[in-house]
Amino acid sequence: MRPSVFSSTLWLRVWLNQGKYKVSLHLFKTKAFNDPVTEFPYEVDLSGRLYIEFVVDSKDTSLQVSADSCYSSPTDTKGKDTYTIIKNSCPMDTTFQDFTLLDKRKQRFSIHVFKFDKHPKVFLFCDVIVCHKDSHPNKCTQSCDGKRVKRAISELENPRNRARLSRGPIVFPQGTRS
Repeated sequence: MRPSVFSSTLWLRVWLNQGKYKVSLHLFKTKAFNDPVTEFPYEVDLSGRLYIEFVVDSKDTSLQVSADSCYSSPTDTKGKDTYTIIKNSCPMDTTFQDFTLLDKRKQRFSIHVFKFDKHPKVFLFCDVIVCHKDSHPNKCTQSCDGKRVKRAISELENPRNRARLSRGPIVFPQGTRS
């Protein structure tokens, strides 16, 4: 099994300047976001929630981070069994709860814990994008209209402005049924 990747370095071209930023994915135990999960596998009860945070590590307050896509899988690679949490920067999970922050270099949200039938663990995978607040169009500030997404913004984004991050495994107490 491959080790869990929890941060990634991302090259980002912002206007005429080029910068290199560290983008991280963290899990937390509560909605206070002050108790990070530091050891994996992380055991969580099926009645609980996962608290997820993305951070772009920079003193530049004009940067923004946003999850473009997130999905879960019962394996550490994308297989046939996946569950979509975020697609095109829009929540697809009905239990998704956003924690809006003034500092746009962070994004926080939670989802209800779930598991795949007959699988003892879950892995989380996310593609995260970094934007400059003055760029237009700005995918980090796009709006979702129900399940529809403004496709023009997605098509203009540079794939070099993305980081693929993952966390896991997330496991469940012995005897937990799906």
